[in-house]
Amino acid sequence: MSSEIHPAVWQYAENSKIHFHPIVDLDTDEIVGAEALFRPNGCSPQVALAAALKDGSMPQLGQWILSEACSNLAWLLASGAVNGAFVLSVNVHRCQLGPKFFEQVMSQLETNGIPPRRLRLEIIEDGVISRRNELVLRRLEKSGVGSVLDDTDSRTEWAFPGDLFPIWKVSQHLLRGDPGRLEGLVAKARAAGKLVIVEGVETQRDLVLVRRLGVRFVQGFLFSRPIGLQQFITWLAGQTQH
Repeated sequence: MSSEIHPAVWQYAENSKIHFHPIVDLDTDEIVGAEALFRPNGCSPQVALAAALKDGSMPQLGQWILSEACSNLAWLLASGAVNGAFVLSVNVHRCQLGPKFFEQVMSQLETNGIPPRRLRLEIIEDGVISRRNELVLRRLEKSGVGSVLDDTDSRTEWAFPGDLFPIWKVSQHLLRGDPGRLEGLVAKARAAGKLVIVEGVETQRDLVLVRRLGVRFVQGFLFSRPIGLQQFITWLAGQTQH
């Protein structure tokens, strides 16, 4: 894999880690999932990913991230630390959704012994999904792999086929910057039959707001910062004791 990634990008991926940011069900207080976050060596994730997009190696770097996330997920499942509802979300850029992507995902699941229902792919809402991209995602969904529209914004969420993403993850800037638009987006999602995850819940005030809007699933520093695998397993054990 390293030979397929530009050296300027590989220097960030080498010795990097996957961190877990938990997703909480407010109705049950259970940890029902986590987002796998790429933590490169020597720079911010934004710098490394921008470099990969610029030099065209994002599909290869994304595949490396997916491989590491699935390997970590296999260890997490084997530890017995998570419940039967736990799902790991992995960020995917549209440029990764090529002809081989379905086989790459299924190969990682098979290699690591992971049921497809344990994986979700988060697609950032930064452009229009092509018909080719859509077919790849629908094929994955039929195989049990979920999809999430990430950073959903009330002005542009209809840039994609309305039935493509069953889950919308709401951009945290709406929570903090425009509660009115957040409320409107949650109402649209509910009317469309979408499950909503609000990220960026950092304070009790944020929590009160999302509860008032009837949001069930949240993610944010109020519960935990992104942490490595072993620390996440320890953190989960502590949650079960509360």
